[in-house]
Amino acid sequence: MSITIALLRRILKEWAQKDLPAIELKANLVEIESMNIANFPDWFANSTKKTDDIDARLYDSASGDSVISVLQTIRDTKLDISLSTLRDDLRGTGNKTLTDLDSQLGNVNTKLDTLDGRLYDSNSGDTAISVLQTIRDNVAKESTLSSILSKLDIALSTLRDDLRGTGNKTLTDLDTRLGNIDERLYDSASGDTAISVLQTIRDRTPSLTSAGNTPICVRERYVAWDSETLDSPSASTSYEFPSSGSWNVEGYTDIVVYVIADQPCDVKVRGSVDGTNFYDIPGVSLSSGEFVANALNHLAFSLVLKAIKVVVTTGTTAPTSITVYVGKRI
Repeated sequence: MSITIALLRRILKEWAQKDLPAIELKANLVEIESMNIANFPDWFANSTKKTDDIDARLYDSASGDSVISVLQTIRDTKLDISLSTLRDDLRGTGNKTLTDLDSQLGNVNTKLDTLDGRLYDSNSGDTAISVLQTIRDNVAKESTLSSILSKLDIALSTLRDDLRGTGNKTLTDLDTRLGNIDERLYDSASGDTAISVLQTIRDRTPSLTSAGNTPICVRERYVAWDSETLDSPSASTSYEFPSSGSWNVEGYTDIVVYVIADQPCDVKVRGSVDGTNFYDIPGVSLSSGEFVANALNHLAFSLVLKAIKVVVTTGTTAPTSITVYVGKRI
């Protein structure tokens, strides 16, 4: 066996040295085959080619390139990324495949079918295009367009400028102004609105009537009102109004006091310049003899005071109730 291996090595070595006669190569191959070392195909055994012919095909003498160098060049300059990298780059984010693309195209096709159904009326055979053409042919006539154009007698920019007026005011300006009005009509600290304040004034302004239930207009001259009602007072007893504290009249110069009861009473007004010490105001009083039951009994005076109290003294017959109103005007 060692002789055979040596013979095979010699044959291959001589072959590699080029110009090995085909007849000698053939004889050596026959010997190799006879030893059952290797079997060669008939075309190889019958070939008359020399190793130079093989070398000529594997080597370009003009450029100096060999098959190995060409393969190396392809490897180094063309195959610069792996097939797995190429695959991942082509699939992109989400690793999408042609299957995903096919699925998306299926969805698009379904939507196109839906759109086609909306653009086509199978009953009439009309399509969106045919309907638009009908509109174009039958509606957009020259006379119709002329009529429309006659209405567009000013440009949109002119309309805009005319609506915005002097100073080019916009809806934003209007919103700002309305916001300013809202801020003036609303006290965020107290939560009072102009409406609530007016309602308070209305509620505190008495609906005065005479004995004959004829309304007497006294509200419009006085800007602020206070009132208090005492039910079931006792006879021959003095009562202070308000029942606690006093009525503030600071900043007001004209004051009017109305007292209503169904029995005669004595009435007097006490004033204070410091809000603590109160004194009778001479001349601002009403005796029971002057008092008219179920009527507006009033006392009016002009003094600069800080607070007042109204003292009502009942007679021997107790009234059903006593109501006192105080009106103040600057």
